[in-house]
Amino acid sequence: MRAVTFDRYGPPEVLAIVEVEEPIPGPGEVLITVDAAALNAIDSKVRRGARPVANLPAGTGRELSGIVAAVGDGVDDIDVGELVIATGEGALRERYLATRGLVMPVPAGLDPVVAACLPVAPQTAWCAVESQEIGIEDTVLVSAAAGGVGFIAAQLAIAKGARVLGTAGPRNDALLRSIGVTPVRYGPDLAERLRAAAPDGITVVLDHHGPETIEAALALGVPRERINSTSGLAERYVVPAVGRVGLDPAIIQALAERIVSGALQLPIERVYPLDEVVNAFRHLDTGHLSGKIVIDVAGRNGERP
Repeated sequence: MRAVTFDRYGPPEVLAIVEVEEPIPGPGEVLITVDAAALNAIDSKVRRGARPVANLPAGTGRELSGIVAAVGDGVDDIDVGELVIATGEGALRERYLATRGLVMPVPAGLDPVVAACLPVAPQTAWCAVESQEIGIEDTVLVSAAAGGVGFIAAQLAIAKGARVLGTAGPRNDALLRSIGVTPVRYGPDLAERLRAAAPDGITVVLDHHGPETIEAALALGVPRERINSTSGLAERYVVPAVGRVGLDPAIIQALAERIVSGALQLPIERVYPLDEVVNAFRHLDTGHLSGKIVIDVAGRNGERP
């Protein structure tokens, strides 16, 4: 089978599609024929060496949808032929071996391409929002509000009745306004722009970007316990870092129901075929996205045969 790997750190060009041996599921494992795999910023950070892995060569990707091809001993609640969501390291391959606890059926009515996008960014956004008791009295700042985590977090906070400000570049102003977010330009003097946009103050910060947002929040007097950061810098600033852990079926189900009903938008910017994985990562690495980048691994646009 084919898998996407890299044997050195660097730009997208270090990625290669190679032939590897197909795995056999052991006890408690599920072998999945991958339909679609979504990309995340963390995938690029690992590939560049910003978050090194233990050994090279290594795979890439960490969320997927697909069809169960085989199960190992002890797996009696997932059937061969069932359409599932899974998460784990090295998901960008034609067949992926997952731990049973990181696999769940695709919720009813959910497109497989969208399903592949749920385990990482949306689940992280859900956990971040739920880490704060957000209500109608809150003004919430979401950094990178047009990004994978931020766009979902902003919508979830709005659904709780909060007013939401979101940092973003000018190309995403219309997108953010369409879901009820007040766009605020990131960059120098962010605290002053936030003070002007929210003269009564900001009560909660959901950060997915890093120093600029956290430092602006602290300058505006936001209590540290009300600043949740998934940027990897929470420890430096002594703020909470609540994000996703594994795969929580209840959270995925709740997100899926909102997407199917139209209450939550999860835009897909582009679906690339597996053979164009380097171009897909080039696109991801621009940082100028208005939706998820997905790899159609099976070559059938994520549709179940």
